[in-house]
Amino acid sequence: MKLNFVLAQLEKFKIRLLSDTEDEAGWRTLIVGCAAPSPPFAVGRFLFYTLVLEPGQDTVPLEEREALRRRLWHGTTDIFGDDETNRTELEKEDISEMLALLRHPRKEE
Repeated sequence: MKLNFVLAQLEKFKIRLLSDTEDEAGWRTLIVGCAAPSPPFAVGRFLFYTLVLEPGQDTVPLEEREALRRRLWHGTTDIFGDDETNRTELEKEDISEMLALLRHPRKEE
């Protein structure tokens, strides 16, 4: 997902870009932050996430977006609109081996 779209989506959820720096080698470091979204336990807490991009990188992979959401306590918020498309459909997964192990655990040798 393009970085500009990621930053625009974050802004919609009151997650602000606090710092955007680039070193002489072209590595870009962005720091985003927000007030913790879950009162009453998080009143007064401010959360930060550091995103480091390689020289020339203009996309943010799914794994990084997921980490960002978890770190900013937005794990259940579909900020980027890709939750539904990346959801594993259990009925399409073959879990027969896992179920067999649950029924008949291996004996220790």
